[in-house]
Amino acid sequence: MLHAPLTVSLRNTSLVRTLWILCGMIALVFLASCVPPPAPKTVFQRAQRAYARGDYVGAFKYFSLSADDEHPVGQYMLAELYAHGEGVEQDLYKARVLYVKAAKAGITNAQYTLGLMYRYGSGTLQNLRQATYWLTKAAYHGHHGAQMAVANLLDSHASPRIDLIKAYMWYSLIMQYKYTDFRNVAAQKREKLEKLLTPQEVAIGERRAQMWRPVTMQ
Repeated sequence: MLHAPLTVSLRNTSLVRTLWILCGMIALVFLASCVPPPAPKTVFQRAQRAYARGDYVGAFKYFSLSADDEHPVGQYMLAELYAHGEGVEQDLYKARVLYVKAAKAGITNAQYTLGLMYRYGSGTLQNLRQATYWLTKAAYHGHHGAQMAVANLLDSHASPRIDLIKAYMWYSLIMQYKYTDFRNVAAQKREKLEKLLTPQEVAIGERRAQMWRPVTMQ
């Protein structure tokens, strides 16, 4: 009888400890559920780091989250992963859908790639009108590859003369660049166009090239 209070006290102490441990575990679970997800910028930075180290599965995970947050560059990079089958099974249709979103947001590389997809019917039906539209967008943002591609689209014996003048302008512009892989090709194509155009039309094309300035990305 003399030891009963001590036994009860010890049991109560053990029970209190157990209750405190349980309360602590519940609190940790609650706090973990309250932690907000990474901010969009942080998600995009994680995606960039994963992509830089060749972790395409991780890059796909974080670029997907970034794209869901309507991050234009995140959408473009996710499209690249789908297009090349990096970190995910290749899917040109999904890639095109994402390129469209990024292109509409003003991402120049997305506009260029989307233009090429329409040009060659990659992941979609061939559509030269859409190809010209998006390649021209990228060309006016200063993308050299797009400038060459749109010049090639406009440079056709079946093209109206106004398009031939535009092609001449793009070829002339490309030839002005100090560093570009397209200079020699542009020079050869421009020389051929000179035989089709009148001196007045050539002068118009040259003047447009001299006056041309890149459009600031919106």
